[in-house]
Amino acid sequence: MRLLSYSKWLGMVAVVGLAAAGCKDEPPKPPAPDMSASAKAGNKKPRPELPKVSPQANKQFRIDTCYFGTLSLRHTRDAYLASLGNAEPGDKKIPAFGEFPEVDLTGKRKVDAPPTAPSGSAAPSTGPKASAAPKASAAPKAGASGSAKAPGSPSEPPRPMVTATRLPFMRYANSCTLAKNVQGADDAKIDPALKTYEEYVVNLNKLLLQASQYYQREEYTKDEFKKGKELHKEIIAAFAKLDEQINTFGVAVADWQKGIGKVPDALDASGEITMSALNDARAITLLVLAKEPDAAAIKQALDKLTEQADKLDKEGQANAQAAFPKVAGPTLRAYIQAITDALAAIEKKDLGFDQLFIVATTMTALSEATNRALTRHLYASRGGGMGGPGGPGGPGGGPRPLPPGHPDMPARPEGPPPPPPADNPPPQQ
Repeated sequence: MRLLSYSKWLGMVAVVGLAAAGCKDEPPKPPAPDMSASAKAGNKKPRPELPKVSPQANKQFRIDTCYFGTLSLRHTRDAYLASLGNAEPGDKKIPAFGEFPEVDLTGKRKVDAPPTAPSGSAAPSTGPKASAAPKASAAPKAGASGSAKAPGSPSEPPRPMVTATRLPFMRYANSCTLAKNVQGADDAKIDPALKTYEEYVVNLNKLLLQASQYYQREEYTKDEFKKGKELHKEIIAAFAKLDEQINTFGVAVADWQKGIGKVPDALDASGEITMSALNDARAITLLVLAKEPDAAAIKQALDKLTEQADKLDKEGQANAQAAFPKVAGPTLRAYIQAITDALAAIEKKDLGFDQLFIVATTMTALSEATNRALTRHLYASRGGGMGGPGGPGGPGGGPRPLPPGHPDMPARPEGPPPPPPADNPPPQQ
């Protein structure tokens, strides 16, 4: 046993010795490089800081989208109440949330008359006279859902089918919160009204989002409308305050806009035209949304706005690098077309939901497009780096190089590339 143990011990010593001898020939491994340090060393050029729109301009844009973008809550309110009547949600009473017309923002649409709305749901109960409003997307239809028995079953009637609905105000409700939280733009004239409206809209938007998802997912088949009835009580209570909330906030916005001067952001000629046009568009939109729209005043303001659009087009032709004609110009034309359609309906005393929705939506889009154009303009004209005085794209400098694939880039020639010049032969492989 001792001899055997001693042999094993000698074998282990030999193995360890061979391993040690092999390790002597291998160089020591270098320490792992510090990736964060190398990354910092590689970033020699500081990352350009994006320009910031002034707090005043930012707040104006946010309030535009907050107010005009949430006006469609009225249509959802009317569609919801009309689909249920005085009843609660149930097997034969599933609420509708309204359908909304498509809005063309290209500025290329040319029509002789306002678009015709499909019939089916309740017309707006307040404001100008309403024509037939779009049908409600979640209105009860004949046919069974997945959980109901086959049509014609004597024991259980088929449940209504609920289809997906598009509620545009859900996108804009967040703008009210953003407007309230703009840093450096505190204003005692509008802030109290904005805070009240924001709290109301956010709560109502939350309720409607929960309800629309509840019915689209057919969760009522699992709880026998228990959650739907609870939401219904809260929604009805909130809808009862809708007109008062919109009207009060609208008056506050109109008074606030009258006392605001020009935005402090540095603008070029096209920017001055666009900002002036946006202010006029706000005033025109309020004229159209009035209880009794003044057709003569709207037409006079529309003629002035059309002249501004023509001036903006000329500025774009004179300066191909100007941001405002490219970004805001098409939306301004779409807004002019929307007002033209609404004016024709007003003169016929047939202003309906479709026209009101399109006007409010294009007004919101015009404000958003102007905001984007202002950001691009500031980015191109700031000092140093990308643009600035004497730099590419800046005042007094050459035009900024266009990125590949830009619509203004010249088309690449077709066919194979030309051969290299004779005095510069290609490198040998």
